[in-house]
This record gives sequence, C-alpha cells and structure tokens, in this order.
Amino acid sequence: GGGGGGGVHFTLPGSPALTANGLSGNLQADNEVLFRHGLFNAVGNAILLLLVGLLLCVWTLLQDFRSPMLWALLVSLALRDVKVALVRFWTRALEQHTLLGLGLAPLGWCASAVVGVVNDAARLMGLGAAVGGGGGGGIGGGSGGCG
Repeated sequence: GGGGGGGVHFTLPGSPALTANGLSGNLQADNEVLFRHGLFNAVGNAILLLLVGLLLCVWTLLQDFRSPMLWALLVSLALRDVKVALVRFWTRALEQHTLLGLGLAPLGWCASAVVGVVNDAARLMGLGAAVGGGGGGGIGGGSGGCG
C-alpha cells in the first residue's frame, strides 16, 4: 500500500460563520447575519413566486384580448409616419386656434367660397362688387374651396 502522499488534496471553502480572522468569538452575531440572509432569500423567492403567479393570471385573463392588442400594436407601428405627418400638419393650426375654431374653420372656408362665387357672378353681370367690398377674396380672405 501506498502511504506516500502523492494524491490529490481538496480543501473545502470556509463556512460563512467564519470571519476573516478565523473563528469568530461572537457566534450569536454571526447566526443573526446568517438568519437575516436566509430570511431575505426566502422573502425574495416568495415575492418572485407571487409575481410569476400574477403574470400567469394576467396572461390567462387577457387571453381573448391578445389578438386585438397585437393588431393594434402592429397597425400603430405601420401608421406611425402618417400620425407624425398629421401632427406636424395640425400643430401650427392648433397653436393658433381653439378646438372650436378648428371645428368651425370649414364653415368659414365654405362661406368664403360662396362669397367669392357671388362676387364673380356679380362681376360677370357688370354689377361691380356685390359682397365683401371688392376683390379681397371674400369675407375670410381665403382662396375659396369648400372641402
């Protein structure tokens, strides 16, 4: 038999209860630290388990709504450039007018178009400027066009 010492030796890592100085004289303080770490670990695992359960419940609850929500996401991504263009177009008008003014703006454009048509008809008949006091483009001063 071999009594020589040519084998492989393993050393185990130190226990968490051991400090850098060796064996701690205050074993109760080290036990409190170990208990606190174990408690935090258990509470963390419990919270993780609750969150996974909650996620599973929400996934099951929204089962019927997953497909419409996915389509809404895809359509919103596809139409993002159109939305940006609309916002860029309407930003100046929204800053200058109220929402009521924007709602009534088409009526003003139509009224301007009607006044322009009446002025043109009066000019063709030789009656002069019938409405609006001359060729200022009508009441609204716009270029006409109802739409």
